[in-house]
Amino acid sequence: MTLGFGIGDRVRCTSEADGNESTMNATGVIVQVNEYECAVEFDYDIEGHACGGLAEDGHGWYVAKHMLELIEDESETTENQIDILFNDIMFK
Repeated sequence: MTLGFGIGDRVRCTSEADGNESTMNATGVIVQVNEYECAVEFDYDIEGHACGGLAEDGHGWYVAKHMLELIEDESETTENQIDILFNDIMFK
């Protein structure tokens, strides 16, 4: 895991960020970076916000850097999205 994230990096949130269960294992793109956290625009609505206009409303969340991992293989993203959609259909 690296903490040297940049804008445009694809990432996965490895844990629940600030009480938002929807961020767990969610994937998205970094839209802003500061010393301790990143603003992430997630691939789907995580019941978030717009990160001050940087993300689509509902898709944004500020996440501590230690809770993010860089996605280097795009096939991981696709498999993760399928798992999330399956769980949403089956358990909600």
